[in-house]
Amino acid sequence: MAETQTPSQTPSQSPASASTTHTPVPDERPVYAAMQRKLTEAFAPITLTIRDESYKHSGHMGYMGDDAETHFVLTIVSERFEGMSRLDRQRAIHKALKDELATSIHALAIRASAPSDTKG
Repeated sequence: MAETQTPSQTPSQSPASASTTHTPVPDERPVYAAMQRKLTEAFAPITLTIRDESYKHSGHMGYMGDDAETHFVLTIVSERFEGMSRLDRQRAIHKALKDELATSIHALAIRASAPSDTKG
């Protein structure tokens, strides 16, 4: 089960008792919700953290208001990244999020790893 962290940090339990946090209502955060859904479908992540940092860019050129979802930090661990280079992992993520990158996301920082990357 993927662990998803949101700015609200409201804990809840899934049926499998995996640690998860509150997921925003899609109508309130459509870009976030689409990212979460597409990344989960594409990579079946062990860990998925999507952090919206759009608020940090208030006043910057291209800032689209307080409700805009434009700047994200993504941390994902997936077995599907085994044997892939860092560049190939980022390309795969960009492919999964191609619609959001073309229309909504202005900046996306990616930390993608395979489970074996984190083993000592």
